[in-house]
Amino acid sequence: MYQDIYTDVLFLFRVSKDDRSETQLIEETALIKEEILVGTPIYQLDFKKPLSPIRKYYHKLISNFTIKLFNEIVKESKFDKLEEEYQYSFHILDKNIKQYFSYIREHITNYNLTEDLYNTPSKEKIADESYVTHFIKYNCVMLYMELQDRFLNHLNFDALTLEEIFESLLFEEAPKKLIIINYDGDEIQYVQKAPVQGKGFNKIMGDLEHRSLNTSVLNYDQLINKKELFAKLEYKLFEEGIIDVKFDFINKRGNKQVLTAFILKLFYKGYFFDKTFKPLKDIPDREITKFFAHRYGNNSDTDKEFRNFKTTQSHKYEAIIQRYSWLDSIF
Repeated sequence: MYQDIYTDVLFLFRVSKDDRSETQLIEETALIKEEILVGTPIYQLDFKKPLSPIRKYYHKLISNFTIKLFNEIVKESKFDKLEEEYQYSFHILDKNIKQYFSYIREHITNYNLTEDLYNTPSKEKIADESYVTHFIKYNCVMLYMELQDRFLNHLNFDALTLEEIFESLLFEEAPKKLIIINYDGDEIQYVQKAPVQGKGFNKIMGDLEHRSLNTSVLNYDQLINKKELFAKLEYKLFEEGIIDVKFDFINKRGNKQVLTAFILKLFYKGYFFDKTFKPLKDIPDREITKFFAHRYGNNSDTDKEFRNFKTTQSHKYEAIIQRYSWLDSIF
């Protein structure tokens, strides 16, 4: 039902406004497919057990989404990569979790959702909202601790203690009772799944062989500067449903604007060379949009939108960047 349960609960709607009956919530809870851990956690939560149908429903949704984020942390920290790739992965994951902390602070403050509300027996829906919000909070803290611990072996940075996470990212004191504890479950052996031939998205750091040669379009090596990172971001375009496995643009509502914002963000972050060599000349904006229109095929020409986003409609560009954390995280 939800793509990002944290954001939905903290930013888009309030749990206390959920008017579904207990029967509906029980039925929908049973339909939630459980996520599977891909590796052994370092930490786990010792949080108050959910007893009511509404708390059980959101507890399961949040736990599932936490596992998805945990699995991403494990995968991104597991393989041998270039130092630049580890920096990129850590930067994105770090920024995404910190954005959640911002939402959590705002939500707790705006609605005065103290922990006393859910720790005290109550039939009030605001108590359920407090329970769900603080459950997300502790899941985020746990994920941030997992992220730090798993990337310390790859990057040189000063990890925050539990107390420092609460103080600097949530602006509150860490709880006296330990809610985030060491994992005491069974070890989970990480196994990399082999890609299914012909069905997965293959990163291609070069021109696409199945596209017809067009000498009026810059080739991959002439335009793309940060090739490793660009290939990783193209995979994100696939994950977000902007392009398919054949690199064809998926022409559905909103995709053209997201693709335009993506290209412009890359432009601002230096993913493109600004000159060609042999002959030496500047690369105009139109050459950039022509490259992507050729690479992603029918209906993917963003030239008009690119020019507008760069000038008179820069506010639309900024709104899209803020809406999609993966775009905002490009560096």
